[in-house]
Amino acid sequence: MVIAVVVAPAKDPLHHLEAGAAATQNMALLAHALGYASFWAGVAGRKEVEREIKKLLGIPRHMRVVALLPLGKPAYEPEPGQRLPLSELVVQERMG
Repeated sequence: MVIAVVVAPAKDPLHHLEAGAAATQNMALLAHALGYASFWAGVAGRKEVEREIKKLLGIPRHMRVVALLPLGKPAYEPEPGQRLPLSELVVQERMG
């Protein structure tokens, strides 16, 4: 299965790409939580790719394709990654 994440710029001219990106990330996180594998295939900014996807899927011209999100059963279980300690990622400083 592949989910096409599509947004309507006219409904939110200032934030439609951000909304599509947030939706894509949330779906990818949910897929992972449910045991599925996914991959964010970004489309935004790639006009020729977006044009071909719209043509293939019959998406109206006024809509924007943000991403494709393939979903499936993972072929293997990846090794857990190593996490850095929070102290190496967060800096506590004051501005001004």
